[in-house]
Amino acid sequence: MNFNICNFSAYPAIVKGKCDYVLAVKDNHPTMYEEIKEYFALKDTEKECEITKTFDLGHGRIEKRKYILSTAINWFEDKKKREDLKAFGKVENSGTRNGEKYSETRYFLLLCTNLTPKLHGFALFIFLCYHEL
Repeated sequence: MNFNICNFSAYPAIVKGKCDYVLAVKDNHPTMYEEIKEYFALKDTEKECEITKTFDLGHGRIEKRKYILSTAINWFEDKKKREDLKAFGKVENSGTRNGEKYSETRYFLLLCTNLTPKLHGFALFIFLCYHEL
């Protein structure tokens, strides 16, 4: 999986270049962020998702991650504006860093023109982008 990560301002170039990208959805896009957050919060959502978990120990931290990938995108109102949207991703991180507990959740759009998103490729990509080495 050859993804790049970028922000929404690059979206027109992504479509034009027919690239595969992961866009982080943050609260600077509040409506989209809330829609995706609410989707993943629904009781039965995980039944239609691919899920994997990892555990990482080292560099003064203990970290658990849960990666969730959903290709159920037809409910998404902005789908018409994002013709190459293929999946939503969610990553839950929790653990201890230098004795301090933390927990965070991130949401992503997977934009693909050349492939079908796969869970383990998404998980590896996110791990490599955000992992503190």
